[in-house]
Amino acid sequence: MGEVGIFYHNYDCHLASNIAKIELIDDYFDIEYLKYYLQSPIGQGYLFQAKQGSAQPNITMESIRNTNVIDYPLNKQKKIANLLKKIDDKIQNNIKMNAELELMAKTLYDYWFLQFEFPNEEGKPYKSSGGKMVYNKELKREIPEGWKGRRIGDILIEADKSKVQVNGAQEKGQYPFFTSGESILSFDDFFVDSFNIFLNTGGNPDIKAYMGKCAYSTDTWCVSAKEYSYVLYYYFLKLMPQFEQLFFAGSGLKHLQKDVLKNIYILLPDDKVLNLFNDYCVSSWRKIANCLIQNKELSSLRDFLLPLLMNGQVTFKEQKHE
Repeated sequence: MGEVGIFYHNYDCHLASNIAKIELIDDYFDIEYLKYYLQSPIGQGYLFQAKQGSAQPNITMESIRNTNVIDYPLNKQKKIANLLKKIDDKIQNNIKMNAELELMAKTLYDYWFLQFEFPNEEGKPYKSSGGKMVYNKELKREIPEGWKGRRIGDILIEADKSKVQVNGAQEKGQYPFFTSGESILSFDDFFVDSFNIFLNTGGNPDIKAYMGKCAYSTDTWCVSAKEYSYVLYYYFLKLMPQFEQLFFAGSGLKHLQKDVLKNIYILLPDDKVLNLFNDYCVSSWRKIANCLIQNKELSSLRDFLLPLLMNGQVTFKEQKHE
């Protein structure tokens, strides 16, 4: 409730019942400035002034119509919007960079690990006609010499169960706080360091990973596997489309069956391939972690500047050109 964005695309679309559309009748206000103004504490205060409901509150159309906007000259509006947009653009660039780094690592995992036959419940490769099998329309080769199938439970390291529930975290804090939801919150202390994997234990199956100091909630299972942590993470990602069917059970709210997950086999490479894959993943995840930290700092800077720019506490210094 109260989220504000701009729809830039020039094509027809439908609006859900809980979305209100605002159109500018002229160019008196800059649209980017208006977006940031409505995101600021001042604009949000106007939007929430006639909030209704308690169980499921909503913003009324009346409060939207009665929202006052600080009437800066257009050139100042654009300066405010451009400054804040530069910060947001950098955040989005970091998000895109992280997505590309993750995709490259997934592609590398697929190429190196999924061309081979997966081990069965005895740890041996499945056999089909001629010792080959078809996966994604590509013939697989037999497991190379030096590679092995192991039970996940034999390599898995479980971190201590968290005692902190989701409502014990906060929007801002020193360390990332992982939950079973989509958003990553913050916490003032960390529980684990290095590269760790976070699995939802209830509700919808999901998996996250992070390199560095972080914390997690009671409904999150934090695991690692020493030198096999990256292989395990990307193996889990490949299983994710079938995760609920394979590893979740329950009549009402389904929960992760950890013992079932521990009992399946994973294909582990020889030391040469493992070291090459780990070196690439370490480099990629360090970049990902740096981008996440930078985005956290940029978001804090934007949130700090936003109200100051809107109420005139921060001004722009004119540059003199000689």
